[in-house]
Amino acid sequence: MKLMRSLPNSNGAPKRRPVRNCRCQRAGAGSAARPLRRDLAGLLSLAHGALLADRFERKYLLASVALGVGVFGLFFSQMQAAVLLILFGVLVTLSNNAMSFLYHAYQAEVYPTRIRALAVGFVYSWSRLSTVFSAFVIAFILGRFGATGVFTFIAGSMLIAALSILLLGPKVNNRSLEAISQ
Repeated sequence: MKLMRSLPNSNGAPKRRPVRNCRCQRAGAGSAARPLRRDLAGLLSLAHGALLADRFERKYLLASVALGVGVFGLFFSQMQAAVLLILFGVLVTLSNNAMSFLYHAYQAEVYPTRIRALAVGFVYSWSRLSTVFSAFVIAFILGRFGATGVFTFIAGSMLIAALSILLLGPKVNNRSLEAISQ
């Protein structure tokens, strides 16, 4: 039995025994409270985005949070201190949640009424399909360049998205849907 415990795993790494009674387990780090806190923070970011969405031009808010995802992600990839890692991780999550909320609202407003449902569904379907391929791209970048390479790629993608919205996207606040689609 002792021999079996000393043999390496299939990946060549030695087997490790589970750590018992460590400080993180006593503090509840593995408990169900952690996902609950994360999800509550996500809800707060959506509420914050909803408050801002009608006060400021959605086009500019959307570009701002896209840039926030990129910048905060780059900082996140460089952090060593736990507090800063958590801070920038939360900022990336808040920016992602706000971007999702704002993008779905903005996307529905830019298409003419007669094709809105079809257009939004078409764009959403392509975004889901692109997610399949982006997972492979991110895995490739992670293998070649590490986490910093992945966050650099994401920051570049967010920069392209922000510039596209700023340069090509119409302003939508305080305008009728018919006026926007002209």
